Amino acid sequence: PARRLLDLIASSGIGRSEMDEPRLIDKIRALVDAIVDGFDADIGVFAAQTQKLEEFLKDEEARAQSKAARVLGDIAQRDRQVVAGGHVESELKSRLAHPELPDFIANFLDQHWRRVLVERFVHTGEDSDAWREALGAMDDLIWSVQTKDSAEERERLLARLPELIPRLRAGLAELDPAQDQEPFFSALLRLHMAVLNRTAPPAEASPEPTSEPVTPLTEPSAKAPEASAAAAATAPPSATRASELPEAPEEDSDRYSRLAQALDVGAWIEFQSFRGTRKTLRLSWVSQYRGVYLFTNRQGDNALTLAATSLASHLRNGTARLLSQDPLTERAVTQVLEQVGGDAGKTP
Repeated sequence: PARRLLDLIASSGIGRSEMDEPRLIDKIRALVDAIVDGFDADIGVFAAQTQKLEEFLKDEEARAQSKAARVLGDIAQRDRQVVAGGHVESELKSRLAHPELPDFIANFLDQHWRRVLVERFVHTGEDSDAWREALGAMDDLIWSVQTKDSAEERERLLARLPELIPRLRAGLAELDPAQDQEPFFSALLRLHMAVLNRTAPPAEASPEPTSEPVTPLTEPSAKAPEASAAAAATAPPSATRASELPEAPEEDSDRYSRLAQALDVGAWIEFQSFRGTRKTLRLSWVSQYRGVYLFTNRQGDNALTLAATSLASHLRNGTARLLSQDPLTERAVTQVLEQVGGDAGKTP
């Protein structure tokens, strides 16, 4: 229990600024005083004080996460904005190639539902219920216009239509609540009636919702450069252009790239500026799409974004180093054993 408390005290000091160090020191002083006053033979006093320090740090962490939430949300959204077009295109490609897909349904998905998918991907991400709902509504629409040979399939279609149509309307309304959706849904109704009655689809041209001309969003948004600009604007004073760094052997380059890619959220990195000043920041977020890293201090601010290649360059150039995650006492014991082993091998 005593070693655990020492490890916790040591780790709690990482990433501290001069402004919040006094608050932590006051807390540690109170814990040590309580141990000195209360310890006799019961080692439970160490566990009790460790729990108090853990609660103190947990409250700090909650405040830091709350402060960083907005920054995290903004950068994650910009990250998705860059890849949204290609991501949505990959979802649409196989569906639009379905052999039984009527042209006007394919047109609707390609021009209008594509925009719904892009908006939901950018604003909520692919792990959200809204994104999964948009994909599900698209798949249900495609299924609903396919030939239904059995009575059971037609009954299932009849049961699912009342909830499918509102889902499609809701998605379109997110783009433009004033959009005239009736031409499309009237044509869709006629197609569904043909499927239910096992008759040929209507031969007349099927209109789509009235709207301004839409350009399929298959390319990254024009807002994409903002992400790069934000990353450049928030680079640390020690940032050096990759082209200005000395060339490294390929095996070293790969080693530092692998080190950057292997970092987990929560890792602490010490950055050094060209003036020699040091700043310790925690990895708070990693882009799952573009290899962008967001670092913050212990208070959740002073955000810094770096591309994976830039971080690898800093690690290679010595302007950044990964701080050990091993407990303090474990490192101290290891060093002592190494010294003892080295001394034992020397000749008197």
